[in-house]
Amino acid sequence: MQPEIRYCRSADGARIAYTVYGRGEPPLVIFPGWAITIRMETQFDEGVEFYERLSEQRMVVRYDPRGIGDSSQDVLDYAQEAHALDAQAVIEALGLEEYDILGIAYGSPISLLHAHLHAQSVRRIALWAPYSSGDFLPRETVRAVRDLYQANWPLATGTLVDTIGISDGETRRRYAHLLERSIDPKVAAAYAESALEQDVAPILEEIQQPVLLLHRRGNRHIPVSVVRELASRLPNARFVELEGKTEPWIFDHADYLTRLTDFLDEGTVRESVTATPTPFRTVLFTDMVGHTEMMARLGDDRGRQVLREHERLTRESLKEHGGTEVKTMGDGFMASFASVTAALECAIALQKALAKHNESADEPLNVRIGLNAGEPIAEDDPGGRGDLFGTAVNMAARVAAKADGGEILVSNVVRELVAGKGFLFADRGEFVAKGFENPVRLYEVSWRESN
Repeated sequence: MQPEIRYCRSADGARIAYTVYGRGEPPLVIFPGWAITIRMETQFDEGVEFYERLSEQRMVVRYDPRGIGDSSQDVLDYAQEAHALDAQAVIEALGLEEYDILGIAYGSPISLLHAHLHAQSVRRIALWAPYSSGDFLPRETVRAVRDLYQANWPLATGTLVDTIGISDGETRRRYAHLLERSIDPKVAAAYAESALEQDVAPILEEIQQPVLLLHRRGNRHIPVSVVRELASRLPNARFVELEGKTEPWIFDHADYLTRLTDFLDEGTVRESVTATPTPFRTVLFTDMVGHTEMMARLGDDRGRQVLREHERLTRESLKEHGGTEVKTMGDGFMASFASVTAALECAIALQKALAKHNESADEPLNVRIGLNAGEPIAEDDPGGRGDLFGTAVNMAARVAAKADGGEILVSNVVRELVAGKGFLFADRGEFVAKGFENPVRLYEVSWRESN
């Protein structure tokens, strides 16, 4: 399931894509590194789990830096000052007044610059694999890497993934493949070159906010001595040196995520979020397959037209079958139903509508659907737009992620609840969903008309 992508404009006109997870004060704004995008993160169970945990009690804001992901590709300025203006544009678009920040690797000097410029707004600072100046990078090596990016990007992505410490074979392969397709090699080269020019060392002693620095001892990209030096120059810093070598923050987070959230929660008095069990609901997720590739191929304007057609067909099906739209994630929907039968009928009607659309469409809509049933938790939102969360919702999202385009998958509980009502199912076997102990049996719903 892809997140809802929002957009704003930076001071120089660059379009910056961002997304928001969770609710709660104070918000956390992530200043990311460059070698992973919003959409890449959600292709890994570890990434989904990372944001689910981090956003349990706070709003988490994540943006794609200029030049990559869903942000503007045609930019020339990669200086740290331009990056700082991008982050400020996102913060202003959300109307944030007081917030915490998390700077990641390449994003750490930018986050420190922002904290210095907006000291009245930044409450606490967390840094992952940080540095203050690119002068620790050998210029000859960086420029050789830059040239490799431009000469042989597939080879370069494999080398980069090895450098940042992803050792699991399948994860390494998937990460390198996604990186190769998500970032233009010319942009990667620009980031490599601009890293040499990053430098916020002169302002470190003026940063008074509490700072937590986290780093892995075996990191091959950023020496631990660089992080120790940075920690020694920040007036109110703590440094936690972790085992291992994995640099991407969404992986291997079990040993540091609690430390991070505890640090952010210090001195915070949280008002408990009013959450009440809802009546029994069927939760439906949709997800457009190949959305990222489509947007890259068609461009923003044409791609958005295709998305609007997907939204129109989905909303018509929900309205016809009594479904409640909980939220849209840009290329997918989350909806709930009081009736399991109505939810299944809606899923079938939607796939049929999409199939009919595809008969004459220049750009087909390929959507997967997943359903689960249970008693989700609803936030008590005075505006009547409370989100749903909890085990029932998480399982519905996991079920949808297992489907292929054009398929409807349901959990066993859904199948049992509509037994004898004329629906046809094919057993798709068991799987163990991330975050769940017991396996769940999945069933594919037959919806295509037989000849």
